[in-house]
Amino acid sequence: ADTVLLLPADTSLHDNDSLVNAALKVALRHSNAYLYSNIWLELTYHIDNHRFVRDTLDIRLADVYGRWLGSGFGASYQREVTVSPAAVVDITRPVALRHIMRVDTLQGIEQVGIEVVR
Repeated sequence: ADTVLLLPADTSLHDNDSLVNAALKVALRHSNAYLYSNIWLELTYHIDNHRFVRDTLDIRLADVYGRWLGSGFGASYQREVTVSPAAVVDITRPVALRHIMRVDTLQGIEQVGIEVVR
């Protein structure tokens, strides 16, 4: 699986401009073509120059009856989950996100993103 690198802020910031106690969220947009009720993701972000956090996420996209949990209309749904309500994130470094499903190519995944909220 390919890794998506997302930069949450301007790279001209200094190391001491890292956010402390920020909510870290992952958003995912998918269509009806997605075959599974969940998605496994690996999220990696830096705390500082020498330390990083790697998290494994199991994001539920559908309930036990197969109804999509995300908001949206038509054939596209968006699901947003809070990974950590109080994370220390160095916003000058990219956040890495990749799926760790058992298949290489996931049909129906349209967009993925992160949000760092003070």
